[in-house]
Amino acid sequence: MPGAPSALPVLSVRHLSKTFGGARALRDVSFDVRRGSVHGLLGKNGSGKSTLVKILAGFHAPDEGGSLQFNGEDVSLPLKPGDFRRLGMAFVHQNLGLVPSLTVLENLRLVQLTSGNRPFISWGEELAAARAALARFELDLDPEERVDRLTPVQRALLAIVRAFEEIELSRAVTGKPGLVLLDEPTPFLPASGVEQLFSLVRSITRSGSSVIFISHDIDEVMEITDEITVLRDGERVGELKRE
Repeated sequence: MPGAPSALPVLSVRHLSKTFGGARALRDVSFDVRRGSVHGLLGKNGSGKSTLVKILAGFHAPDEGGSLQFNGEDVSLPLKPGDFRRLGMAFVHQNLGLVPSLTVLENLRLVQLTSGNRPFISWGEELAAARAALARFELDLDPEERVDRLTPVQRALLAIVRAFEEIELSRAVTGKPGLVLLDEPTPFLPASGVEQLFSLVRSITRSGSSVIFISHDIDEVMEITDEITVLRDGERVGELKRE
């Protein structure tokens, strides 16, 4: 159950380090992300947040000695690009990863449309699935609207809904909760858009999955998270858990 103290963490990071040449970008970082929680990753530029995200995404290989568990199972390091999707992780980066020239439907269902060996695409079924996903989060978007015609807030919310749909694909196979990583999602959003985003994040955790909220803004992190890991100069220097 979400938030149950006896439940295994969805993600356990142990002793992760990363060296580039003679520079240590990440040093012996460990933390857990509980199921059904929002975990804040807080730190200034250069604190190691981006390096950690890239290790989880499979873009960087960590130094020897680190380990990773996802839903209680050991994960071999380094991760290969794309392994995160198999495990049940999804990422929303600052650039959102949307294709502006495609429609809301095409962006939302991109993984489903580009994977598998289906001989044809049933656009009626895809449209129904897209509408169901948007309705689940009360997101009032026309699935047939092009993404370049959406507001910045609508684009950010669409990217998060797509990430949630991706981890739900994995959950349908494994029966285990997933993890969405939001990498600095708010800098270009107005206050009303930030609140909409926070509402969407809370909806994800109510499903039993978890969110890592990555930011350098302490006020935002304090508002939305259940627990926080603080990074500085590549090291974990503090943590806060709310009871």
